[in-house]
Amino acid sequence: MEEFERPLNGDGFHVAESQIRSDITAGLQPGSERSRLVRDNLCGLGVDLASSVEVSAHGDWAGALKTVRMIHGRAVIARRALEGMLGTDPVGDDLPPIVRVVRAVGQIISDREVDTLEPEDLRVRMRAVLRELDRELQAFLGVPDEPPIS
Repeated sequence: MEEFERPLNGDGFHVAESQIRSDITAGLQPGSERSRLVRDNLCGLGVDLASSVEVSAHGDWAGALKTVRMIHGRAVIARRALEGMLGTDPVGDDLPPIVRVVRAVGQIISDREVDTLEPEDLRVRMRAVLRELDRELQAFLGVPDEPPIS
């Protein structure tokens, strides 16, 4: 597996979309590939956490945010792989927001229908898609229940 670049100074992270897709796909596979993916991501979490602690010690909060985002991504991949291994795949509100919205959009309109719908029906469905995207985005970006860190 190609390693993620992890600059310890928090200047940036370079993760190819193909790498993320590959990791998620591997997480969906049975057996040793999934186990390897879990172990690799758990090890990566440790490195990313150490990097986050290091950059935050220097007051580099933008760098800390970047490392926390990397930690979150690795945790999501590891969680998905573990859930698949243990047969506890998430449903409903436990799904990541992007999965929920893609499923909702798929129920509103399929890619096969786009070319065959009458213009007015297409407009109606696309408005519904936009409402669904907006609803999920508002939920995702909603103000947390906790007070902000000062």
